[in-house]
Amino acid sequence: MGEAQRQDQPGQPGQSHQADQLHHAHQTDAGAHLEQRITALVEKLGIAWTVVEHRAVNTVAEALAWVPPMDGIACKNLFLRCTTQKHGPRQYWLLCTPFAKRVDLKALGKILGAGSRLSFAKEEELMDLLGLHPGSVTPLA
Repeated sequence: MGEAQRQDQPGQPGQSHQADQLHHAHQTDAGAHLEQRITALVEKLGIAWTVVEHRAVNTVAEALAWVPPMDGIACKNLFLRCTTQKHGPRQYWLLCTPFAKRVDLKALGKILGAGSRLSFAKEEELMDLLGLHPGSVTPLA
């Protein structure tokens, strides 16, 4: 079984550890529970893994400044919603795409059947549905 490795990236580049402590103080109970569930699963499956912690990021450029080089494809995660509710509950999507890929929300909305009414979910929706803050969306939520 692989061993867990943890790499912490405190604060912003050049900022004090105090900024990192402030970020962690805002972590929700749901986020902590999610981390525990994921850790237990990867350990049970014997998967070698590394955690790279960093503050929430809102752009690919910010993420690239934080995350050390590693194997694989860097991705961005977008939590999207249909801006109108015609019938039934509002629809949401989590889009994981290579970081360099430009996303045309109008075209994607048509593909998903949301027409041109696709937008980023609001901060309240992100917290209510995934227990996450903007800039910290993960496909593991």
